[in-house]
Amino acid sequence: MKAKVPDKLELMVKMIGELAQIMCDIDRSLKVNDEGILYLKCVKALYGHIEAAQLFYDDLNEKIQKDMNFRQNQYDSCVYYKKVGENMITIRIHIDNLKVSCKSKELLEEVVEPLRKAYGEITVHYGDEHDYLRMVLSYNTQQKTITLNMKKYIEDTLDQFGEENDDQIKIVKTPANNNLIQTRKTTESMVLTKHQSMQFHSNVAKMLFLAKRGRPDILLAISFLATS
Repeated sequence: MKAKVPDKLELMVKMIGELAQIMCDIDRSLKVNDEGILYLKCVKALYGHIEAAQLFYDDLNEKIQKDMNFRQNQYDSCVYYKKVGENMITIRIHIDNLKVSCKSKELLEEVVEPLRKAYGEITVHYGDEHDYLRMVLSYNTQQKTITLNMKKYIEDTLDQFGEENDDQIKIVKTPANNNLIQTRKTTESMVLTKHQSMQFHSNVAKMLFLAKRGRPDILLAISFLATS
């Protein structure tokens, strides 16, 4: 990550074994302690630290507002906007995934350039269709419509559910039937194995993301499952 660690914050990395030895070979001033452990202080944020996400957001937020002269949306701190002539440019951020919208491609490139200068090589996609956070957004400029499709996300989730559960997958009009909130008696309930429990929680979490993004019709059923 490119975010600098403030002087008042001390982020450490613990290395042992071969990795610690490699670091000592690279820098002869480094030495492991009596337990064979090497501690290093980070000057830049590192993935894995709890503080890393906040440090990156703070860094990106400062660059977008101060360096690129965008204003932050008062209702959503992850949305920024700037008007250039008759064109409105918006930036939406989700961790290190940015979605930039503007009618002018030239202005889009003007947004990309300072980001590339600040963070190095970045992947950029232009066009009328984008896969953003597993949501496929298709823009029709003539009809002035946006279509959101998460079919691939659903298919991938079903594949991860496992072939051993194919006989349990059913096609229904809605997952919320009249018996949704009626639970079985404890003596009749089936206790899940550890693997099944992890699988259940994983898939409910994935479906909750789907319900909040592209399928609000299943939100009631998924919310009930999330309380289990």
